[in-house]
Amino acid sequence: MPKYYVNIYAKVKPFNLKSPIDKEFRQIIDANDELDACVKTWLRMRIAIKDSTWKVSELGEDNHDDDIYFGHKEVEEAIKKRKKKWDDTS
Repeated sequence: MPKYYVNIYAKVKPFNLKSPIDKEFRQIIDANDELDACVKTWLRMRIAIKDSTWKVSELGEDNHDDDIYFGHKEVEEAIKKRKKKWDDTS
């Protein structure tokens, strides 16, 4: 199973501030493919994904031409499919 470097760029709103701040979350995770890496990262971190951008790379955390970017809607759909799959097997 390949190792993926997942960076999530999101706006978060801490409870003590009026406006959101930019935040980056990072994970290194084993997954079947890039979208699976996003789903597994979400399962591990349980962060809100609305208005986030997900960058997935097999080469490391730096920027590379081979990096793949996902919007929050693509990741959300993959999470819903995974949940449905779990519900069908239980």
